[in-house]
Amino acid sequence: MIFTKTCEMYDFAMKHIRDNRPKWCKICTYGIYINYKSSEFINTLRMYNVDTTIVVGDTGLMEERVEELQDKYPNIKFRLVDEMHAKCILFSDRLLIAGSMNLSNSGYEEIEVVVKLRKEEFVLLALHIDEIS
Repeated sequence: MIFTKTCEMYDFAMKHIRDNRPKWCKICTYGIYINYKSSEFINTLRMYNVDTTIVVGDTGLMEERVEELQDKYPNIKFRLVDEMHAKCILFSDRLLIAGSMNLSNSGYEEIEVVVKLRKEEFVLLALHIDEIS
């Protein structure tokens, strides 16, 4: 499945959460400025008690922003890492959304791809995200 608008991807992700109730979600993003649609996505994760970790690439400006978000979303774990530009959302049921999106105000005309991973691919990606430091 391919989306050309990030807002369509968020709608798909929220429906996926409601329909499939994944146990956890790992998000990798380079920029993080929560807007209306990404806020709706974050709130859906919270509403369905999805254990969520957001790994944010440090642009030199993110530390203060991440601290603000930790206060606003205490249910989410945030990790700020150097030199990471990955952009993906991985759910515990092996669903991967990857593309050019950030959790930000930009990116409403970007391409995202949804893939169901094989077990081996899923394990490797989940371990890689956990090991990013």
